[in-house]
Amino acid sequence: MPPSSRTRARTPDPLGFHDADGVLLCHKPIEFLRLSEDEAVVAGGLSERNVREWARAIELVDGFFKDPEKTRIWFQTENILLGGCSPKDMIVLGRFQKLLSFIETSLDENKR
Repeated sequence: MPPSSRTRARTPDPLGFHDADGVLLCHKPIEFLRLSEDEAVVAGGLSERNVREWARAIELVDGFFKDPEKTRIWFQTENILLGGCSPKDMIVLGRFQKLLSFIETSLDENKR
């Protein structure tokens, strides 16, 4: 996998997922989630596209918590609304799209 993606960051970058030029550093979201290489491969491979999507989901959740450690804990904690799985486990199990939908719906509901 290339060390970075040509996706430009939205400013600011509180999670440090991007370099000074705004380029996504693909290893950062994987490290943030504490995914092993095996878990990342099982979750859909180490493609830039997958990692970019994971980064987007993490950034959405962090936009709610505004605290990287709370965001990390949320991804590690089992959630009854996700069938008792943690969000990280949803990614590893290949259920990322369902997780992203859950995140987007929850954030939308929170705005009302």
